[in-house]
Amino acid sequence: MGEQTARQAQVRIIFYNWVQFDDPEKRGGGVTLYQRNLIEALLAEGHEVLFLSSGIAYNLLTKRSYIRRTRNIFGARCKSFELVNSPILAPSHNSFDTANASFNDTRIRPILLDFLRKHGPFDVVHFNNLEGLPLAAIDIKQEFPDTRFVFSAHNYFAVCPQVNLWQNEARNCVDFEGGRKCVTCLVTRPNQTEERLANALAFHLKCLGILPETPLFRSIFHLARLGHRVVSSLIGLLPKPAPTQVAPRPPGDNAAPAFAQRRACLIRLVEESFDTILAVSARTRTVLTRFGFSPERVEISYIGTRHGQLFSTVTQRPTYENTRPLRVAYLGYMRADKGFWFLLDALEAMPAPLAAQIELVIAARDTGKGGKARLDALAPKFRKINHFDGYTQESIGTVLQNTDIGIVPPLWEDNLPQVAIEIVSRGIPILTSDAGGAQELGNNPAFTFASGSVDALHDRLEQILEGRLDLSDFWQQSMAPKSMQEHLADLMQHYQPASGVAAAAE
Repeated sequence: MGEQTARQAQVRIIFYNWVQFDDPEKRGGGVTLYQRNLIEALLAEGHEVLFLSSGIAYNLLTKRSYIRRTRNIFGARCKSFELVNSPILAPSHNSFDTANASFNDTRIRPILLDFLRKHGPFDVVHFNNLEGLPLAAIDIKQEFPDTRFVFSAHNYFAVCPQVNLWQNEARNCVDFEGGRKCVTCLVTRPNQTEERLANALAFHLKCLGILPETPLFRSIFHLARLGHRVVSSLIGLLPKPAPTQVAPRPPGDNAAPAFAQRRACLIRLVEESFDTILAVSARTRTVLTRFGFSPERVEISYIGTRHGQLFSTVTQRPTYENTRPLRVAYLGYMRADKGFWFLLDALEAMPAPLAAQIELVIAARDTGKGGKARLDALAPKFRKINHFDGYTQESIGTVLQNTDIGIVPPLWEDNLPQVAIEIVSRGIPILTSDAGGAQELGNNPAFTFASGSVDALHDRLEQILEGRLDLSDFWQQSMAPKSMQEHLADLMQHYQPASGVAAAAE
């Protein structure tokens, strides 16, 4: 009886994300890492897991779309597949202007249905993203009435073709004005032909066994880029026809309704196609409902991480007395939306007496856009600046050693930054902007500041240095980061009621 009960408790799950969970090029950010860790936890508990990706694999030898088996780090324990020649490029940025094609293309739907029938039945179909697929291919719930369809909102693709509601790469978008803002949102528009060719080159190299992490792969890509520049330069020398005078397209022209339609259609499609819609933070849920989702349809499910289980083992948390420098850390990317350039502005504007009491740790890969030079110029002003050119899951403990407080300063509604979880899981409090879900880990307004406000960030640091804000106060209302096991238990509740298809398949 006990063995039968255990068998019934096991589920057959297929996950979808636009990029595979062990992508050697490390695309997809925190969602990719989360997906990998989640699959590992599910496999450890005896569940059967399959995985599908789409939007980055292109075969130049055929126009036909098809699904093929791929290799992955878990081997035969987890069957992984990719859709080749999707009409929708991933990530979303590369398909920003293909709203109508996204709605109208129906070629992939029968391919996906055939795949699910062939490899099913499944207890759960869980989308951790919607990018890389025509929207018609998502509308398949009615074909599998005994299967639970779950969607986790790790970003805002469902309400924003730019994914992160980051207007013109400069500001948080709080109102798309009926689609008018979307028309002029992209600072640079990707060349879809070039993106497909680059993806196709990678696809064919991998088919030949030349993998992205190898020097040969990188060399071939370097030569391909060089050849493209040469050809482009030669074409540029050819005589050009006289330019046709075209009036500039004003914001709010007839493209705006297409973006408004995209949002309305996608919201309706997600609400009708999924049994459960999960937001990875309360802030994510607030943003989704503000832009049109029904509040009763969106539930909160905080993600789990490997780091979360560290939290219960922390025996000593940082305390600060102003007899020594305050050690402050920023981990992440040198990107505007993540708040890095804002942080540099704040550091440069910081009064010298305040800066002299602070030691900085910056763990962010240099992008060649002047970030490292600005940090070097700040060195004489601060007690100490230690720059790491990025960090890994293995090195993060060393990077954060002796840190008193982390700074997570996003300017966009960052759903739930993994870096915030990584820091807090080590018993280190964080100062966060009031944008995004990171603030929910502390749940204490004293440890938040107005997003983009240099003065507000200075004020919080000054309060800590002067003893008016005690680091131990962070933990009074804080939320313990979820371990993967805790998160898995929560997901199993959303995966119910089980249809029993796994047991039937046996």
